[in-house]
Amino acid sequence: MNPEIGIGVRAIPLGFVLLGLIFAAVASLTPISPRKGLRRLIASVLVGAAFVEGSIVQMFGEHRLWPAAFGIGAGAFLAWIGYRKYKKDPDGHTPAAQIL
Repeated sequence: MNPEIGIGVRAIPLGFVLLGLIFAAVASLTPISPRKGLRRLIASVLVGAAFVEGSIVQMFGEHRLWPAAFGIGAGAFLAWIGYRKYKKDPDGHTPAAQIL
């Protein structure tokens, strides 16, 4: 890892993932409401953003484009899945496994 990249920048993806897990846990405990769907969406977007940000740090730190491109694609896919889930069921009536 490149020493020019600070430890704070490297910790941001972990923070996004932990925050996303908190939102997902709260959404799973929330009864059916408009906020449940929004919390699931925020969880997916945060985890997707963690993948993208981690890949960008890897690109600049290791100067390798190809492996980091998979992380950007995975992050975009997770955010898209969360958005798709939210559009199909914004109130959280159905379990996530049945929406996919």
